[in-house]
Amino acid sequence: MKPHIISAEALAPLVVKEDRQSSKSGTLTYIPGSTLLGAMAATYCRSFGGPADAKFRDLFIENPVCFPDLLPSQELGAETKPLPLSVVSCKREPGFRKEGRHGVRDTLALTAVARVTGKPANQSAWNCDHDGCKNEVKTFEGVWNGDCTDPHSAATSELYRRHTGIDRLTRTVAQGIFYTTQSVNNFVRKSDGQPVNQIFCGQTRLSPSQAAVLNEIFGRPVFVGAGRTRGFGEIRLSLKEVDEPAIDVNAWDRKFRDHALVDLPNGLYFSVTLRSHAILVDYFLRNVADIDLQIDGAEEVARVLKAVAIKGWNWAWGMAKPEELGVARGSVFLFRYRGGGQEELARRLARVSAEGIGLRRQEGFGSVSVCDPLHVCKEVL
Repeated sequence: MKPHIISAEALAPLVVKEDRQSSKSGTLTYIPGSTLLGAMAATYCRSFGGPADAKFRDLFIENPVCFPDLLPSQELGAETKPLPLSVVSCKREPGFRKEGRHGVRDTLALTAVARVTGKPANQSAWNCDHDGCKNEVKTFEGVWNGDCTDPHSAATSELYRRHTGIDRLTRTVAQGIFYTTQSVNNFVRKSDGQPVNQIFCGQTRLSPSQAAVLNEIFGRPVFVGAGRTRGFGEIRLSLKEVDEPAIDVNAWDRKFRDHALVDLPNGLYFSVTLRSHAILVDYFLRNVADIDLQIDGAEEVARVLKAVAIKGWNWAWGMAKPEELGVARGSVFLFRYRGGGQEELARRLARVSAEGIGLRRQEGFGSVSVCDPLHVCKEVL
């Protein structure tokens, strides 16, 4: 199994309902893994065969591909990731300094020190330090390119259409009926003002046979989301193999200790950051907010998270999926390892990073990154 990046170019505006009730017009600004999974299965059945095929079973049943959330990106094959919830920025001018804003910084080390020492961080740490701004900082959410040396955000543009109701008897505008619909535009404008197709990217792991079948499917028209009979939802998909990411826990631990500015208790520190929503359950299948890494000697030190309601609709069954209480993307868990074998820890973390955590991983849930470099970046980006 090798890592691949799935890229999608929007050829038409996209409407991916954020709520399964058709009366609500809000749309998600990314393509969920569950939506991509359904689109792939539908395209295969329409063009190649059905669930009895060996290729179909390899993709979706026996060794199912974990279709990722496709997040906004600025170029094909360039994966982006959500900003951790431990990231803050000025509430007046939020954003990266290279984009003309007051900058972003990570507060995981401050949170960890407060948990370990029992003393809250200095109040000045929660104020913006850009040119004497001193405004309060707030959690800054969004999507970025993951490069601390050249950070930039990635976002979509939304398209709003206004509609009026038509009276069936008079064939004129009906009184009191006015509504809007929201969609993600199929293009964005570059810095020079030129429009380019909106791009979405996400990473998964595929066997050679799965990659070959997906390349066949990607050659066909693919539609996602709602409003397809009205011209919405067409995308063009492509696949790119990438290198296996390396995880250096020891180097991350040294930078984190240096970033904390105080002596932390003995142990090897590492972080687990959710790149997508996660559905975590205990032994009795009750929703929880705890990560069980099944690593002897690893204990949680701090966390920054929020809950999210996960809904969905199964078009094959014509039924709503059960509503789950999950942990939102960007949530961060800091662990300390005091076991003996660091090689075993590295192997286990590499496996967690590759396989993810929690339930419904084939729908994009539970994707994680280990030792995110943003947590140990001292500079204000």
